[in-house]
Amino acid sequence: MQTLPPKLYHYCTLNQHTLRNIKEGTIYLGKPANFNDPFDTLHQLKYESQPSDVFEFIRISDNVNEDNKALFRRLYEGGITAEELVLLVVLNSGEFLIRLLQKNGLTVESLCSQIISGRIDSHPCETDLILTKNLLDQRLLELYIESIKISRDTVVKESGLFCLTEESKDFLMWSYYASGHRGLCLGFSTDKLPFCKAMKVKYVSEIPILRISDVLPSNPDGQANFVTFLLATKSDKWSREREWRLFDRVGNAKVKYAPSQLTELYFGASIDHTDKEIVLKLLQDNNAVKCFQLRKTDNFTLEAEQIT
Repeated sequence: MQTLPPKLYHYCTLNQHTLRNIKEGTIYLGKPANFNDPFDTLHQLKYESQPSDVFEFIRISDNVNEDNKALFRRLYEGGITAEELVLLVVLNSGEFLIRLLQKNGLTVESLCSQIISGRIDSHPCETDLILTKNLLDQRLLELYIESIKISRDTVVKESGLFCLTEESKDFLMWSYYASGHRGLCLGFSTDKLPFCKAMKVKYVSEIPILRISDVLPSNPDGQANFVTFLLATKSDKWSREREWRLFDRVGNAKVKYAPSQLTELYFGASIDHTDKEIVLKLLQDNNAVKCFQLRKTDNFTLEAEQIT
């Protein structure tokens, strides 16, 4: 369970877009494809599945028509005939299944021949059922993985993220994200929308395994699990940033916040004096925000002096 800090911070370059956002009381949720981490939201997905997941996929999938679903149901619940089993194999004998059969020295035709050969009557034997289930399980899992990949690509392409951190005086983040200490760091209260919806980034040493059961529509947390896995999981090489993220389905868009939620503003240690005066004038009517000037210390840290 994540514990949301009372305040979160956002480093930014000082430009016309930043000034406009401060004036309007908005934040900009950019598309993750433009982020500086090449693995961010684009990491290769790993999967883990149980037979029940496959059966659930059959029930909800748009890739399996109703007649096919009925055949699968009889396969898994019992009562399928040999002829129906042949039909089921043929209907689902995509390239993946064909390759799988070839690895076992079979073809779709030879498998069908075995199923309806003289060694069975009207019902397939247990060996045929097990073999067919195994083949179809893998075929269906492939279909479901493809649907997840499509969802992933859509989310990455269309969604928006706003990056926040627990730290306001991190020397490296000032260098990376605030124009080499010439920009700003904005501090927001997380007591209400939109910041109360921030997701904590999970840092990992290896790409985690996505359990299909965790993201199925039948799981009430399925969508949240998928979004967290995809948009809030990063390499532990970034863990020092202690990042949180806001997510929206629409990227490159602005989201409004209440004026009282901007509670702190830090000027970088190398801020231009004229830029600083412009920002202070912009905030002169906002009594909720406290402004600080950062200064370099003798031990490679930053200290803050309140100026308003």
